[in-house]
Amino acid sequence: MAGLTQTDLARLSGFSQAKISRFEDGISDPSADELGALASCLSVPPRFFGRSDIKRSVFNSFYRKRKSVSQKTLMQFNSRVCFRQIQIDRLLRKVELETEPIPRFDPRDYKGGIKQVAASLRQLLKLPPGPVKKLIPALEDIGVIIVMDDFGVTKIDGVSTFSNNGAPIIFLNTQAPNSRRRFSLAHELAHTALHQYVAPDADEQADALAAEFLMPEDEIYADLASQPITLASLANLKLRWRTSMAEILYRARALDLIAPRRYTYLWTQMSAAGYKIREPHEELLEDEMPTLEQELVQFHRKELDYTPSEIAELLDISESEVCGRYQIEARLRVL
Repeated sequence: MAGLTQTDLARLSGFSQAKISRFEDGISDPSADELGALASCLSVPPRFFGRSDIKRSVFNSFYRKRKSVSQKTLMQFNSRVCFRQIQIDRLLRKVELETEPIPRFDPRDYKGGIKQVAASLRQLLKLPPGPVKKLIPALEDIGVIIVMDDFGVTKIDGVSTFSNNGAPIIFLNTQAPNSRRRFSLAHELAHTALHQYVAPDADEQADALAAEFLMPEDEIYADLASQPITLASLANLKLRWRTSMAEILYRARALDLIAPRRYTYLWTQMSAAGYKIREPHEELLEDEMPTLEQELVQFHRKELDYTPSEIAELLDISESEVCGRYQIEARLRVL
């Protein structure tokens, strides 16, 4: 989680790598002083090492990431997600969310396939026809917990998993532009609806469902077919559909509304203009922010009379981090 190797930790702590290896393998136990030194080096409280709910990995998590992400980066990120998931599980122990579970869909069971699944998801979320204007509030209303965090890298966009009681948890990278982040959210939502286990074609299925969910074929078709597809038209459609120019271009190709050569040409233009890094009009898209995790903490503070210090102890973080991270009113009730 700290991104350190055993060698790094040995240098920081003054212990030998052999000693640290024995601690990790359970061959020997650190003394109280040694535990305190390790905790200080790793920026966690000593009690962290005695927690019974700490996991080494997230089971069946689904990532939206670039293929070039290194294994070391992915391991560190996975550890951070594990820790944050555990914190959310601890917060959920004392509350009951008014939720509506997301059903598990198998497109093969629906005559309309992915299109029908996307329509069912939009109906579940009570979304009107057309572009999705408020996606995060709609998901939080049915109990999906969304966590915005700086992943420290740009090559990982999001990951989804579940709490111990089955509540979906979706992590999104604040380094990603708004338009890309919205598609990542829809992509991870698709995973929660389609996949119980990781499968070779899971990401392709999630992309297809996310595209149909955000840009239904029957509604975006006329927008794409009624005008030449150019960088300018893609930028205008981005403002209407609230997803990236790149995803709209992908959608046009998937719907066979643009010739392969024209498609490749526009990609070359977008790359030359720097749009693969930063597209225009990002500042005009509303930056939706989740509130549910903050509400869980405020519920502990206001309804259960937890002090910031007690919340810090519950979450194994510092009191200053508690105060800096959580500031929203609660709307939850005691079990």
